[in-house]
Amino acid sequence: MTTLKSIILAVICLSANGVLAKTTLTKQNNSQGWAYVNYVVDASGNITSIDILDQSEFSDVSKNLTKKIEKQLRKQPPKNLSNTVFISANNSANTRASKSFYNAYGQIEQSITSSSLTQLKTAIANQLKPLAKTDAEQALYYWIKSRAFYKHRAWTDYDVAMMGVFNTAQNLPTELSVAALKSAINWFNRDQNYQMASFALNKLETILKQNAINIDELHEQYVNDIQNGIVSNKTQAAQKQIASDAPFFRKVFLSNGEITVNTGNVSNAQLRCDDKVEDLSTANNTIAFSTKGLKNCHVLVKTNSAANVTLVQTGNINLI
Repeated sequence: MTTLKSIILAVICLSANGVLAKTTLTKQNNSQGWAYVNYVVDASGNITSIDILDQSEFSDVSKNLTKKIEKQLRKQPPKNLSNTVFISANNSANTRASKSFYNAYGQIEQSITSSSLTQLKTAIANQLKPLAKTDAEQALYYWIKSRAFYKHRAWTDYDVAMMGVFNTAQNLPTELSVAALKSAINWFNRDQNYQMASFALNKLETILKQNAINIDELHEQYVNDIQNGIVSNKTQAAQKQIASDAPFFRKVFLSNGEITVNTGNVSNAQLRCDDKVEDLSTANNTIAFSTKGLKNCHVLVKTNSAANVTLVQTGNINLI
């Protein structure tokens, strides 16, 4: 029997697979790193704008993005106006960590409870980050950051670190990888970022299958969490702190939306859908939009300086 929940799940999974499948792999002097990028293509096939949604701390994968995307488009012309891709710096992962890195990691791990948040941030930045060279080390770096921020309830920092955890979890030992992705799913669900929760679930299931671990019970649990979040919340609200170099980009599941600028100024806001890209007026502190009849929509908000915004979604579930 086809239910509303099963239809929603299919839509999310198709969206997740679409994003994760569009992967551009480039080598940059043996450096590691990654970036999520959204770009818009006009009716003539020209790239009109590129926005880096999130990227690694360890290498500037964003260099020459236009050329990289244009090269990909020559191989596979885009079907949609708005496209999101994941760009990785290396084809293969280096899953080893040095002894010096493990020593620094262990010292920070032991001090999470006894040290202040400021002390932990300083230790991670000065003692651990300079040693994080390989994929495994960078994955452990993001993981220990997330644990420190979680322990001290630094939720804005935790939110940023969790994107790093999600993007590098596959380079952790299996037990840690599973724990990291479970944490990511739980956080994204709590943040009502159900698309990212579905991405994390897909990655978790891949890792479990690779290690011959049964996924049926876990799959049902997390799928229900994601589905129930979308179906039960007739009003979805998410408040976000936005940095000038990291735009707010969120999947829109309901038919109407409103962005409220709590502090700071929004320089640009757009509704980016598969079949339409719409500039939203930023003249007022409240920015309204509708996704009725549009396919796979996301809202993009950019600022020239730090700002705080709230996205509220209302109306019917938009399955298109």
